[in-house]
Formats: sequence, structure tokens, C-alpha cells
Amino acid sequence: MQKARRHSSAIVKEIMATITPEEQNRTDNKMLIAVKIAEALKSKQISQKDFASKMGKVPSEINKWLSGTNNFTLDILSDIERALDIKLLNTQIDASSNSSMTLQNGRRSS
Repeated sequence: MQKARRHSSAIVKEIMATITPEEQNRTDNKMLIAVKIAEALKSKQISQKDFASKMGKVPSEINKWLSGTNNFTLDILSDIERALDIKLLNTQIDASSNSSMTLQNGRRSS
């Protein structure tokens, strides 16, 4: 993966100073999801056009997803995981957590 270039202009510094840690975290996560999708498409040799068709979407929507600016819904992320056979979400419950709920065969149990 190619590293982003750092800009040193005063305007960029001023804008970056206004971004909250929460906003930066959300942006980072969107970009990481886009990269995972792009890498899966490349490794599986699936074109954006073919992926759009498989997902029932138009190619411009896939392009938006890969831009790293899309605000994905959980439903879309789940559909992408299934279509590309990849994991984008960590939905495993940590054994050390206080929750006794687990998923078995897609159903909740306590």
C-alpha cells in the first residue's frame, strides 16, 4: 500500500487543526475499508463493473465506495463481505467481556 504524501502548506495545517480526533478516526476507518475492498477486488481479479453487477449497483457507486469517503451502512458492509468472501467487520464477542450472548448458527443465545 502506498503511503500518503504529507503537505506542509499553511492552509492544509489550518484545516487539519480543525479536525477532531473522532472525525479523523472515522475518516481513517472509511479509507481502510476502501483499501480492503480494493485489495479484494484486485486479488480476485474482479473489475469494478463486474462487482457493481454482482452487488446490484451502478459502477459509479462502487467508485464512491473505493474513494474512501463513503459512509457505509452495516447492511452494505455485510453484503460486501459476502460478495467478496472477506471480513470487514469484527463482530466476535470477546470471551473476557461481561456479555454472555453468543451467536450460534446465526441466532443469538445466552
